[in-house]
Amino acid sequence: NKDAIFVAGQSNTVWAYGGFLNVNPTGGRLPLLVGGGAFNFHKEDLRQDPSNNNRVDTDDHFLAYGAVQYTFWDRLYLKLVGARAQYKHYDYASTPFTNKMLSGRFRAMILF
Repeated sequence: NKDAIFVAGQSNTVWAYGGFLNVNPTGGRLPLLVGGGAFNFHKEDLRQDPSNNNRVDTDDHFLAYGAVQYTFWDRLYLKLVGARAQYKHYDYASTPFTNKMLSGRFRAMILF
């Protein structure tokens, strides 16, 4: 806090990592692109829960996707994407929960 006093519920440790990759599995012979990526995030504060083996409050996010794109006549792009996300929350002052989501989408683009 502003007075430089340690407050466990306001002090935290955070780490995150992620990345993505796009490749043409045909070596350029076909206008095909396949890609995927992921991101992971973790946060925990330093406030311990004495009723649960001194466990600390945590938040975890995970996101991942995969995509396939094909191009016709250098003008029509068709893309299919699937994704998954998950959020886990533990806070000893409230009920722990997990949210999950799956999604899919199709996109078409015409250049003129």
